[in-house]
Amino acid sequence: MITREQVVAELKALRADRRRFVAALLMAAAAAGSLAWCLTQGAASGAYALLALGLCMAVVILRHPLSDPRRYDRGAAYVLIAAAVGLALFQGVPIGWPLGVALVGAVAYFAGLSVAGWLTVPALLFLVVVPSTAYLYDLLSFPLSRICAGLTVGTLHIFGVDCSFDQAMIYVGSQRIAVTSACSGIELLEAMLLLGWLLVYHEHRTFIARFAHYLLLVPAIIVCNSLRLILVIVLYKYFIGEKAFDNTLHEAMGYGVVIAAIVILFFSGKLFEPLDKKDDAGKDETKCDSTESAG
Repeated sequence: MITREQVVAELKALRADRRRFVAALLMAAAAAGSLAWCLTQGAASGAYALLALGLCMAVVILRHPLSDPRRYDRGAAYVLIAAAVGLALFQGVPIGWPLGVALVGAVAYFAGLSVAGWLTVPALLFLVVVPSTAYLYDLLSFPLSRICAGLTVGTLHIFGVDCSFDQAMIYVGSQRIAVTSACSGIELLEAMLLLGWLLVYHEHRTFIARFAHYLLLVPAIIVCNSLRLILVIVLYKYFIGEKAFDNTLHEAMGYGVVIAAIVILFFSGKLFEPLDKKDDAGKDETKCDSTESAG
């Protein structure tokens, strides 16, 4: 358990490291602005989940050792800030994009380009993605809905169930089932992104293992949602009829999808352990080379 003394000691160490401290202040300001937007606009719970995801990422990155500054770091920072100004001059570009690029440029100026690169994702989460969750739904909802509809109908055909689909609509006899945002998993996607990131971060030691494992989350969501749709259709056609579309049952199955997707992600972790071992082998080789050179 983390004690108060440990937190105070870490904050003092952060303040003593000027580069890390300034980068932390910049990210904290962006997170505070994102939180203010959520509170004033009455954002959905998904926006808060994405905000928490950005905070977790930023804290983890800023706790790692910083690389030494390079000569071209400030030059790159100037380029990024100029790009932010250019974006701000274009009409129709959401204000979050120039702010996000400017934030990355400011971090590059004070903490170096490598740190700014790692903090790009949380910066964009704070300033671009969180205020645009409605656009996220529009961007992802239909493709996910269509994939789930196709996979559901294809699976049911294997077992001889007469059904068809068109775009994101499933037809079972005279019944039409619209695969909406809720059915495609998009409404709970943000929560799953946060839980999935926390899981893969603590399960692996290397970036490549974490990234590869994290990518498995989307197929897991698609498979679990398709299984939910299959269950709903089977219940409707053979067992309880219209009661299969009851809101309470629908919501319970939605939370079941979250649990099932995270369980799949958890038990699939062993598949990506070789990526951690490869990195360890590379480190051991480097150590051996260093030892031989010293000898």
